[in-house]
Amino acid sequence: MKTSAVDAPRHPDARRRSRHRGCLLGVCIGDAFGAPVEFDNRATILEAHPPLGVTDLLPWGGFPAGAHTDDGQMSVAGARGILDWRRACGWTPAGEVDSTDLEALSLAIHRRYLEWADSGEHIGRSPGMATMSALTARKPGLPSDRVNSDYKGCGGVMRVAPLGLAGLGDAAFEAAARAAILTHGHPTSDACSGFLAVLIGHLVDGLRLPAASARARAFLAAWKSADVAAPEGVAETLDVVDAAIRLAAQAGEPYAALQQIGHVGEETPGGSGKGWVAEEALGIGLFAALRFPRDFAAALGVAANISGDSDSTASVAGAILGATLGVAGIPAAWVEQVENRAVLLDLADELGGSGFGAASRAVPRRAQQLSFLEPEDARLSWAPIPPAELEAACRLYERMTDHTWALDELHTSIGYELDITIPAHRDALLLWLERRRCRIRKIDFPLAKERLDRWYRGVRHRLPDRDLRLIDVDDSVLDEYAAVFDSLLAIMQGPEGADLRVHNFGETAVARALFVVRPHLFLAWDSFLRGALGLRDSGDSYVRFLKAVRRRLRATEPLFKEEGRSLEGLPEKLGRARSTTVVQLALEYYWITLARGISFRDAAQAGQPPTPFVKRPPGIEPDDWQALQRRARHAIRERRQAGRDIPDRDLAWRLGLHDRTKDCLAVLNAVRLDEAAAGGPW
Repeated sequence: MKTSAVDAPRHPDARRRSRHRGCLLGVCIGDAFGAPVEFDNRATILEAHPPLGVTDLLPWGGFPAGAHTDDGQMSVAGARGILDWRRACGWTPAGEVDSTDLEALSLAIHRRYLEWADSGEHIGRSPGMATMSALTARKPGLPSDRVNSDYKGCGGVMRVAPLGLAGLGDAAFEAAARAAILTHGHPTSDACSGFLAVLIGHLVDGLRLPAASARARAFLAAWKSADVAAPEGVAETLDVVDAAIRLAAQAGEPYAALQQIGHVGEETPGGSGKGWVAEEALGIGLFAALRFPRDFAAALGVAANISGDSDSTASVAGAILGATLGVAGIPAAWVEQVENRAVLLDLADELGGSGFGAASRAVPRRAQQLSFLEPEDARLSWAPIPPAELEAACRLYERMTDHTWALDELHTSIGYELDITIPAHRDALLLWLERRRCRIRKIDFPLAKERLDRWYRGVRHRLPDRDLRLIDVDDSVLDEYAAVFDSLLAIMQGPEGADLRVHNFGETAVARALFVVRPHLFLAWDSFLRGALGLRDSGDSYVRFLKAVRRRLRATEPLFKEEGRSLEGLPEKLGRARSTTVVQLALEYYWITLARGISFRDAAQAGQPPTPFVKRPPGIEPDDWQALQRRARHAIRERRQAGRDIPDRDLAWRLGLHDRTKDCLAVLNAVRLDEAAAGGPW
């Protein structure tokens, strides 16, 4: 019976490409990160690298910083085996595979493993005994004829990440299990390897880590086979996956939680540790990624600074977070340092079927970095905004949100010259962020105020005059503000201990704080807008957004002049207070048209404002479109009469659109637009 790999698109977009690259880089960077302390216990690690243990790539065993061990080398060999199989059989991502194909794939991978073992590249890189004994025997382990059948070391799971990048869909589970069986015969090794490959497949497809973990877990729980990943292996793997998910959601010291993952090793500061067996390496890597889903360095720190198999646990964590965050989420210095970087990038591109090769890097270094760190500018339009459309969008924004009112209230309390060194100004800023749904915990306010003050005193000299306009700033100046954005995010997130973090002061709060500090230059944004624009949560992405808005404002300004008015005069025409700036109006336009999906028709008569509307999704018939809106209005009215809001998720179920998120949002946006229009013309 054939399995369809429909989840892998034939032409991956730039974000998918970045996640492919991030995963393969993450495998090898995590491996290199943990290699220097692989055979040390935690007490020794903390004594040699105080106070947190290893926090950077370090030389080890006579190799330079960034060199990987057998984990990274075998992952590369496996990636090459996948590509060999593709070329031999003509298979492409989104094709179908059956058991014969999967056996051929595992044998192609085995040939590359043998080539690696014969090359001597592994000398000094600490390859596992089970791996080397199986490869020395030259006989591949098969589901029906296993080698090392009682051995479930982590040597299988630590090398299968490339199979999650191959576009195999659910078939990645059996493919990865078979790749592990080549040298490790225990069914738990099968199940762990299959789970990791399926998880990575979901991540590079764009699922967030919690959702991807839940979906991979459900697939594992439903797996039924006596030949591959037998029930006892599935049970042991489910145990550590559930433990990792549960523990990652709990507060407390991360290292203490690791002791509860798995039942083979004993994770104590002076003991032999965990991670030497498949389920523990998987569980620790998954826990670290879930505990620090946006902090690649912190996750590796948790995974590596243990008494166990530090390079393998960090390699698994690196694979998961690399596939989640893409290259943008990995420290740039580590990307530069990792061994065989160019090879890794080319292999990741080929696995994704992207057609990107070495030629894509024949550009200046800065441009080269951005080319694989961030998505393309396809949604960051250069087109001018028609003045009437911009004005209508801003009036609509004022009706659909309370942002302008809240901003006026902030400036009424502190004036228009925010100075974060003044305690009252810091208090007002944090309260405003709280009301803007950043939901910073009140108990975090003292720590947040102290860190805001420290950050501002450190960067104040790098900030321009308060009245400098975005439209007047050059690229070279804007590029400097990526570091300003990242520095505020870093200082608020703090070191790895959860008790030292300012909760919910994330990328949205950082952008809003920068906007208040320099309202003519910086823009606020939120997760809805970042998602609509295809941007990541980073300083580089923020600067790209600033540049895109600046381009549109420069293109729009002449249209205002043609009408005999000024773009700078629009806030006054709208009746806005002094707190409204042109860049804020541009943001409002993006929010209305992208985050809320509202378009505008030209007015039927000259001098009349354009008509806003929400496009009907192609999957909804015209009659159903109107009926769904009526049902949504009724559900919302019922909840409001009861004094409650209706969550979007509950509304989706009420409308029968729980598996069609975009369609549900379109219906909801149409209802919101009608409510705003009920207030009269704009």
